[in-house]
Amino acid sequence: MLYYYYTVAIDINPEDSLWGAGTVQISYYCDKYLRINKWRTAHTLITYTLVTTHQAFVLKSVYTIFVTHFYDNSFLENLNDEFLVSTIIAALTDASAQVFFLTRIWHLSKRNKSILFLLSILVLANLAAAFVHFALSIGSPL
Repeated sequence: MLYYYYTVAIDINPEDSLWGAGTVQISYYCDKYLRINKWRTAHTLITYTLVTTHQAFVLKSVYTIFVTHFYDNSFLENLNDEFLVSTIIAALTDASAQVFFLTRIWHLSKRNKSILFLLSILVLANLAAAFVHFALSIGSPL
């Protein structure tokens, strides 16, 4: 059980650091490109909001594990709500970030519709799999 605590503690530090780096990048992007492309800026801000929300749920989960239910092994046997909601937010964040890549691939492939269609199907399948996982995990033990 102690290894679970180590895993969570090791995971949260890089995640916080990457979120901080993303905050700096968002600040730079908004200062430089805010007026150039409104749709891309809105998409960037929505993605950043999803990442920030996901980070809040992760930190809430870590607080619950390390403070509220410290060494309560029975708590770890069930999935808590923060983890379940976090999976959906992570899936939406992933899909939003993958749309950035799809846009880039669209331009680099000289607007090849077949490549874009195939990759869009994969992005939607990934998102659908996350929603199915969420639906199957509600109320189930670990």
